[in-house]
Amino acid sequence: MKTSLSFRRQPDLTRMIMAATLLILAVFWLVLLVNSAMPGRAAGVKVWIVVAGLCLLVQGRRQSLAIASGARVLGQLRTPEHLWRAWLRGSLAEAMRVWGLLVLGAVALLLLSESPWQWSSAVAMFSAILSLSTLAALSNHGLLHRAWAWAIVAGGVLLTLFATLTIGLVNIPNQLGQTSFVLQGLLALSWPLLAYWLMTIWQRQAPMAPAGTGQSAKGFWSRSSAYARRYTRLNPVARNRTSDNLVQTSPFWTLFKEFSSLFWIAPVAIQGLAVPWHGNIGPYHLLGFGLVALLTVPSVVCKDLHWRQLLAPGGLHRGQLGWPILRTTLTFQMLALLLLASLWTMVNWAAFDVPVSRTLETAWKYRVFPLEWFFATSLAVVLRAMGAASVRAFVVLLSSLTVTLLLLGGAMLWAFGQSRGPTLFSVGPSYVSGLLIATFGLAVLSNRLWTVKKLLPSLRLR
Repeated sequence: MKTSLSFRRQPDLTRMIMAATLLILAVFWLVLLVNSAMPGRAAGVKVWIVVAGLCLLVQGRRQSLAIASGARVLGQLRTPEHLWRAWLRGSLAEAMRVWGLLVLGAVALLLLSESPWQWSSAVAMFSAILSLSTLAALSNHGLLHRAWAWAIVAGGVLLTLFATLTIGLVNIPNQLGQTSFVLQGLLALSWPLLAYWLMTIWQRQAPMAPAGTGQSAKGFWSRSSAYARRYTRLNPVARNRTSDNLVQTSPFWTLFKEFSSLFWIAPVAIQGLAVPWHGNIGPYHLLGFGLVALLTVPSVVCKDLHWRQLLAPGGLHRGQLGWPILRTTLTFQMLALLLLASLWTMVNWAAFDVPVSRTLETAWKYRVFPLEWFFATSLAVVLRAMGAASVRAFVVLLSSLTVTLLLLGGAMLWAFGQSRGPTLFSVGPSYVSGLLIATFGLAVLSNRLWTVKKLLPSLRLR
């Protein structure tokens, strides 16, 4: 019975994401531990500690959701008490294992490396993060008093603002390491004591949440599912509508799939298209446009692709089908780009002590890059329309583009070698104007190429 309970405690996707994150942390930990003379090792240790703390923050919410689900189901049924105790014990034990592994990893890294952070401060910080996350999530689900959630969130926001304005977020572990050993010990024991307290008060009977808590959570989930279902991925290779419609099964599963593809397209786009202002554009840069377009073709997305939208006023109209597809795809890409830029800025500031102003100044030098990505995406939408007749046409299109890019890349490598080649354009007002005109022309062309017949395989009928 315990095996069944532990297996069903978390969705498979959630467990897979957490396992993949822990595996990446383990590999990163081994790299930092083995390469003692690696440049930037101290900054890498800081990044590892920060990411591990974020994992514990997510783990606290995950286990609280599992406890709330078990309490809602088992509390309403006439089941033996040991079922609820096994469910609660399994949820807390899973969080205890993750906490223990990350604590041991952090202690080993901080003891065996030259870092300004002390191992005791990392243990105290990990326990406090997991405890506060668990308390806030449990109170948010109605299993504890609602004041806990408000107090923890408000206190966390105020503490973050105060630390940012006074000592800086990166110096919080340093200040924590300078406090008394008694305070650090209490913080380090906060999570084991909280787990023991929860087992004690809920040992005999599952807690009962207020009547409106489950309905509001269900309503939020339903609204999220309904909104995410409005997005459809125009990929004919995936014929199964359940997995092809964005988040038909789960509102975050296809968003995760779509964003995961954009996360590896974005570095390719940055490497192939990013040129500073007044920089020179060579032949390899034009090859980068084709490569980004090729990678974007399978990730083209359309919003509100439903047969009613073809009849409703202001909906999808014949002769204007390309623009909604282009707008939705660009929205997804810009969200992914903003997220990556935010993570890049945060890591530079927290781990490498690079001021935010300097990061923004560097980004401003490459201000043409979003417009170049717009052009590559417009080209991808046009190419996707050309291969929208059937699955065979789509595969033939991708194969032809791949072979063409390989032949062009080989010819450029034979002609220019590893040099940039001759200068074709210079990044300036004229280049930006030509880029905008070309993007607008591709958008108009996509409106002409996309037809209702080409959208029928992906059209939702209910």
